[in-house]
Amino acid sequence: MANKQIIDYIKQAQDSKLNKAEIIQNLKTAGWSDDDIRDGFAYINLYTEHPLGYKKDPKPERGPIVHDRLAWVAICLGYLWLISGLNKILGGLFVPGFPDFVRNQIENGQAWPFYKNILSSVVLPNANLIAPLIQFSELGIGAVLILLGFWNFLSVGFWRNFVLCLASIASFVMILNIILSLGLPFPWIDKANAFAQGVSLEYFILFLSLVLGLSYFSEV
Repeated sequence: MANKQIIDYIKQAQDSKLNKAEIIQNLKTAGWSDDDIRDGFAYINLYTEHPLGYKKDPKPERGPIVHDRLAWVAICLGYLWLISGLNKILGGLFVPGFPDFVRNQIENGQAWPFYKNILSSVVLPNANLIAPLIQFSELGIGAVLILLGFWNFLSVGFWRNFVLCLASIASFVMILNIILSLGLPFPWIDKANAFAQGVSLEYFILFLSLVLGLSYFSEV
């Protein structure tokens, strides 16, 4: 957790035009540890400095804890997309089978009614282009969430949070299209399915992506 004395000193030193090396040396001379100094700079970068020119209200006691938890959520979500993308790419069945999958969702009435028009007029005619885009998009979303999630344990900053926010939005859009194409109903009480999970994995990913995206947006 960032120490308020260190935070106040770093702000004053930066206002006095001291560079980072000088600030670190002064803090070490005063007896502060490397971990304390690193946490102080991490707090400054996360909550006060911003490329767009405004400052956020300081909350040093919450920042590192919330930040680490968000990173773990991003890594777990990224793992789901990474495995999904690798299954499609390495299996070699997704691209050739995608047109038949789309056609089946249209003809058998499984897709949401309004989404059938999108499948028939946009997706099916361009299935050979969309299928590779889907599998590499899943792989890319997973890789970004995992890599930047781990990177955020080392340091924090505007652009990493911004990219993580975009990746979470992309995750939301991807899983929403899957839900619509499969015709999955919105999760609600279903007494007949007492032995099944209350929320499907697809909707769980949807909600998780939404929460993660909003959380990282608030950090931008």
